[in-house]
Amino acid sequence: MKKQTFEKFFCQSYYCLEWKDIQKIRNENVRFELVNMEDNIIKSDKDVKRKFKKNKPSFQIIW
Repeated sequence: MKKQTFEKFFCQSYYCLEWKDIQKIRNENVRFELVNMEDNIIKSDKDVKRKFKKNKPSFQIIW
């Protein structure tokens, strides 16, 4: 990612999901959240940039 924005990161993460997961999100009306490994929800450009400054940024997807 050239410019690290929450929107781009969110879209790229969503793109990595399998079709069955996308259907589950849609059919069960669940929320798709990105969190860091400390379980803090990523919700802004600032959060994304802060995590990418680390040597090995890691995230997880929850719903």
